[in-house]
Amino acid sequence: MIRPALLLLPALLALSGCDAAKEIAGDTLEAELRNTIVMQCEGVAEGAGVAAGRVSAVCQCSADKITAEGVPTMADVTPERLQGIITACVAETDPDGVGQ
Repeated sequence: MIRPALLLLPALLALSGCDAAKEIAGDTLEAELRNTIVMQCEGVAEGAGVAAGRVSAVCQCSADKITAEGVPTMADVTPERLQGIITACVAETDPDGVGQ
């Protein structure tokens, strides 16, 4: 009885390690996706005339909005979609209420 239980112990430990590895890989993938969204947003925001000092806050807001909808693919993050989100984030992140 003890012997079969001892044989299962390494398998159970390996499975728990897989869950941790999946979680780490998932977190890494989400972080890379977020960085890619922010970089793409920066180009769109600068082209749309967002002030250089505001681009970072606007793009962090945009990345938050996109990832809040679930984990997107890069095909979901088009310049057109970003433009609409950037416009909303310009208003939300404007401390003085003066716009871009």
